[in-house]
This record gives sequence, structure tokens and C-alpha cells, in this order.
Amino acid sequence: MSAICGLVNDTSGNHQLPELLRAMTGALPLHSDAGARYCVQCESVGLGVYQQFPLPGEDADRARSIYEDESLATVCTAEFYNARELAESLGGSLSQDSGEAALLGAAYRRFGLECFSRLEGPFAFALWDKNEKHLLLATDRFGIRPLHYYYDDTRFIFGSRIAALLTVTDLPRQIDLNAVYQYLYFSCIPTPGTIYRKIKKLPPGHYLLYSQMGIRLHRYWRMQYEEDHGRSVSYYSECLRELLSKGVREQATYNGHNVSRSIGCFLSGGTDSSTVTGLAGKALNQSARSFSIGFTEDYFNEIEYARIAARHFRTQHHEYFVTPEDTAALIPKLVQAYDEPFGNASAIPTFYCARLAQENGVDVLLAGDGGDELFGGNSRYADDRVFEVYQSVPGWFRKYCFE
Repeated sequence: MSAICGLVNDTSGNHQLPELLRAMTGALPLHSDAGARYCVQCESVGLGVYQQFPLPGEDADRARSIYEDESLATVCTAEFYNARELAESLGGSLSQDSGEAALLGAAYRRFGLECFSRLEGPFAFALWDKNEKHLLLATDRFGIRPLHYYYDDTRFIFGSRIAALLTVTDLPRQIDLNAVYQYLYFSCIPTPGTIYRKIKKLPPGHYLLYSQMGIRLHRYWRMQYEEDHGRSVSYYSECLRELLSKGVREQATYNGHNVSRSIGCFLSGGTDSSTVTGLAGKALNQSARSFSIGFTEDYFNEIEYARIAARHFRTQHHEYFVTPEDTAALIPKLVQAYDEPFGNASAIPTFYCARLAQENGVDVLLAGDGGDELFGGNSRYADDRVFEVYQSVPGWFRKYCFE
């Protein structure tokens, strides 16, 4: 995993850019200093990147996340599942091994702002156009790779983590009281807000242009919910099966820069994670490695469902039971990792499941997050249907016959 940061038109002067970039890139890693840091400076613009898992050879590692030529400079954190197809569409001397940053630069030069629709996979990047004198930031359709930014009349600062921005000593740090309310209500702070008044998150599926004219925010992708009743349920069932298989296969078999990864599955026993586990086994053509978290409290414990799925798919299964002591020990790490208040308790089992996988030699865990939201798997969606019908009843009838 890599992370990026940078500054434009810093009021401290160009001579301080290297020092500022060193501080910002130093704040990008979470718990370890192991990794490589690279920076590039173009006049009053500085871009930095932290690469957690260096490849053999500095040149190969640098090519993954930083690129510069006479007309542009870019840093990125990305995994392009369609790297081969993208390179072929660009022609020339590029290949899927040219590096994500180089592919991004070539795609921008060829397709301009239309390049986003051609990128498949998680990404966040910053690109300085030396001719147009503007900075372009973008993140993927679901915001898997986050970006935060701050701007005022004289400068623009961004980073994958809020901690990187806060290394700039004179950056305003006023707490946003509305964000505190949102945290108490939602257990998180929704995009584009952050806990700080002047720092914003770049929304998923958006790009941002910064220049002397200020910033412009654009949505480049929106999820479509168009209905077509002209086809059968079986047709759409098969389409869904094919799309799910393709998505799992691309992630399970991805080997950017020909670096192999050991793949495992976060198995909770629900429909979504069980489906991903089954499809991963098919994609890898071997028994999947599954990892599950249990609890001693029966109300929260779903380990039996995970065991059913593990037996059905004949996975290489591993389990860990989280204790109250584990929870207390993890809180300081969560505070550091999330940069701002975050109250979703699922972060705790997710961490211990990831640690269990790492202890067993797994580099990447595939999970089923989002399945309940996409397919209405939570019970609250059924409750909402009941209330929709209730709200359609005339008010006077509800008042006197029910309320």
C-alpha cells in the first residue's frame, strides 16, 4: 500500500518545499517507518509518495507511484486491474509493467479528463500539468483510496491522511462542531467533511482541479439504478453471477509488476463474504484460505455461520476470538489509523482478522463489504418497506386508527 501528499504555492517559499515534503511523507505510514519515500518538485509545486512494500530495485519501485516528464508530474497510489488493456489502448512503448504513475500520465495526455472512465481498480492520484499550471486530484469510484485537502488564497495542501496535512505547522486546526454532531449521530463524519473545519475529503467518483482561479470539483461517475423490465430474472441473475466472478477474479489474481500476492478471505458467514470466498476458490483454482472472528458473547457471535460456509467450500479455515482486553488494547491504534473520530465497532474484528491472516502468511484479504447495502440484506431495509406503506395511508386515518 502506498500513500501520497503534496503542496502548491506554499507561502513559505520554494526553498522550504523539500523540508515540508519530508515531514508530510513521514506522517503517511501508520505504524512503521519501513518503506520508501519519493518526492518531486516543480517550481512552487511539491509532490510526495510513500511506498510501503518496495519492489526489488529502486527504479522499479519508484515507477509504481511517481512519474515526471517535460509536461507533467504525477504521484499515485493505485492498482489497475485493466493495466494491460489500458497500456494497449495508449500504444507506444508503454506496457502493463511501465508502472501505474506512467500509465496515468499517458492516459491523461491522451484522453484528458475523460481518462477516469478508463481506470478499473482503486486509485488516488495527484497530477501537476506544467503547461496548464493546474493540479488535478482524483479518487476512484468508491473512494477506496482516500484524499484530504486544504486550500486558502495562497496555497493548496493535500494528502492520503489528515496527519500529513497537520505537519504543516500553521494549518488551521479549528474543530468543526457540525462534524462532532454528525459523528455522534452517524458514528462517522460523512464526506466531504472532516473533524477540522478547513480540511475536506475528496468525494468518491470525483476529481478536483486547483489553479490560481481556485478549486473546481466535478463528479465523473455516478452509480446508475436504471430499470429494464424487458429481460427475464434469469438473464439478470446470470449477469450478476458473471460480474461478481469477474470482480473477485480480478482482485484474487492481480499481480501488479509481476509481484505475487497471497490471497485470503474475510469470512463472516453472511451471504456476501461467503459468496466472495466461494468465487475466490474458483478463481485461484484451489481451496481458499478463510479467516473468521468470533466473540464469547452469544448475541454478537456468528462463528457457526462462518464454519458452515468454510465446510461447504472446503476452505483452509482460521479463527480468532476477540476479548475485551483486545478491544481496549486496540483503541490507540484505531485513533491513529482513522485520523478523526470513527465509531464503527466493525473496525475491531476487521483488525484482528487482518492480523490473523498476516500471521498465517496472507498479504491481501477479500471481503464482502457493501453486499447488504447493494442487495438489501439488513433487516432495517425490510422495516423501511413497512414504514413506506404506513406513510402512504392518509394522515387522518393513521392518527385515529393507529396512533
